[in-house]
Amino acid sequence: MNNVGLLLVAFSLIGHLSGQTVDSYDQKITEAYVQDQMADWRSTLTSIETHYKRQPGNSLLRYLTISQYGYIGYLLEIEAEDKAEKLLEKAEKNSNNLKKKGFCSEAYTIKAGLTGYRIGLRPYKGPFLGKNNKQYISEALQCDSLNPMAWLEKGNTYYHMPGMFGGSYEKASRYYQKAVALFEQRQESYPRWLYLNTLVWQGKALEAKGKTSKARQAYQKALEVAPGFKWVKEELLPGLVE
Repeated sequence: MNNVGLLLVAFSLIGHLSGQTVDSYDQKITEAYVQDQMADWRSTLTSIETHYKRQPGNSLLRYLTISQYGYIGYLLEIEAEDKAEKLLEKAEKNSNNLKKKGFCSEAYTIKAGLTGYRIGLRPYKGPFLGKNNKQYISEALQCDSLNPMAWLEKGNTYYHMPGMFGGSYEKASRYYQKAVALFEQRQESYPRWLYLNTLVWQGKALEAKGKTSKARQAYQKALEVAPGFKWVKEELLPGLVE
């Protein structure tokens, strides 16, 4: 079975524990993301970790690792570096397990993201770790060229990379656009909050290029999916300068 088939099977064979499923966890984390209630994201992560320890499953491990990857970004944003590093270690171990379970593209994508976070924690290591980041993304796309997460992470790399080292908002926006299209084709296979996050970064890259009208379209598209999306509604859209 190819990677696409594996992912679809993984999400259709969802295990239950006390009425909880991957889908129900995704609803909670998406709501936490949309409403900027990150304590709820953290508590849901704890529930997933407990669930996985009591009843291990591939789809649950996949969702847990992707959600850890997302939450680490928030921890770095609020400068909770100690907590970020601890969770980073957990996510690294889980990404290694994902690869063993056959989720090759997801594993390498998350490794690329975690490497980016390590650069954020230790910028002086950027020139060395940056090579690992690009290699992991390349590996992820070799495993599955249609993995939207891999294209999202490729966009993140070019968005956050300093221009002197090859960073480019033009390339970032192009890769984000590719990720958005692929998320929309495979909506049942990936977390909904991850799709919303991609729309946000697509808008931010377009805005950074001065393409305000297109950035607005990306933000409005996010609001069509999640009308209460606070970050977009209260900060990004009002902050756009024509």
